[in-house]
Amino acid sequence: MASVSHSHAGRFPSGATHGNHDMEPSRERKPGGGNDAHDDITPEELALVRSAARKILQSFQASLSEALESRDRLKEGLVSREDVQKIIEEQKVPELQMVELSLLMKQADRGNKGYIVIEKFIERLQELASETKQEVVLKNFALSCKRQTLSLKQELMKFDSKREDRLDKRTFMKAIGQLPMPLNDEQVEQLYLAGESAEYHGYLDIKQFIDKVAAAAKYTPLQVPSTLTQ
Repeated sequence: MASVSHSHAGRFPSGATHGNHDMEPSRERKPGGGNDAHDDITPEELALVRSAARKILQSFQASLSEALESRDRLKEGLVSREDVQKIIEEQKVPELQMVELSLLMKQADRGNKGYIVIEKFIERLQELASETKQEVVLKNFALSCKRQTLSLKQELMKFDSKREDRLDKRTFMKAIGQLPMPLNDEQVEQLYLAGESAEYHGYLDIKQFIDKVAAAAKYTPLQVPSTLTQ
């Protein structure tokens, strides 16, 4: 692998090239085309990273690429991790938490090399900001409940015979199955995973699930400016 020009000395480590993309999975792909790009962070941390990406793209709109390129003095598509974080902090992104930004920057520079490839960074932000399969299922489920004026809490509590505010997976599936809406097995699985209790393995936390459904009903997908995708 060819190294960058000597003019990068003092800015980035030797060996920094566009072929070595940060914010892109660098590990071997798993059978079936998947990869373990997120294996080193918890689902909770990944949710924070996604939240950061959405807030940043929403705040910068089409100006993010220009802001990053302004710090690329050698016009090679590379910018230091420190500069990226500084640009985001100076933007004063509404509601962006420091823990979200810190986790995002850790994922942006997974090899801890100190630099980031601008194009790949923006592509990764867009990927993180897009709706997940679970979010789509939750949103559609929330809208269906709203249209039918269902009290989700009341419906689920009918099956909580022990009043523990949780249901085992089989009971949850039974509870969901009696609702007047068409849901396939995969959709029910996604709903269960959304509310799965971190404390009680194999159980769904009713309050957590209801909160997520309520949040999904209010969520508006981020509209990525066309200039960012060109």
